[in-house]
Amino acid sequence: MIRQVLCLLISIYQLVVFAYIILSFVPEPPVALDPLVRVVRRAVDPVIVPLRRILPSPGSGRIRFDLGLLVLIFVMIILREAIC
Repeated sequence: MIRQVLCLLISIYQLVVFAYIILSFVPEPPVALDPLVRVVRRAVDPVIVPLRRILPSPGSGRIRFDLGLLVLIFVMIILREAIC
């Protein structure tokens, strides 16, 4: 029972992280999406901001590769495989 709940929570959080990634490509989201953007950022920022402080963002100019998001996705995959 607890294992199923954890699997569900990890899957939901993965969807939220993917929504965060997609929304990061939209320079100015429509006003109608503002509540969704706030919820997604509130869910992901507390986890991703410390990772961004620790990990460098390789790239040049305006193009940056966010290693924090990559690490977060890998950790969620490993957790899901270990628990589910």
